[in-house]
Amino acid sequence: MALNGVLRPGIAQLRVLDMDAAIKHYVEIVGLDVVSTGDDGRVYLKAWDEFDRHSVILRKADTAGIDLFAFKVDSDASCRFR
Repeated sequence: MALNGVLRPGIAQLRVLDMDAAIKHYVEIVGLDVVSTGDDGRVYLKAWDEFDRHSVILRKADTAGIDLFAFKVDSDASCRFR
């Protein structure tokens, strides 16, 4: 099944066990840039060529995982399942 209208990954919020190690990984290995750190400790990152403010959020947690993941689409109509 083709996913018409899906352009690319849009945003992901990741639960991390060690924030310092996660920042080091995503900055030094993956190549993302830190945009900001929220009052709640979440760290916002993006790739150098992105137009959106951020695309990856790191959140310190007791268990590792993904809180949310969304795709960038070309229109509102592409968001609906048919």
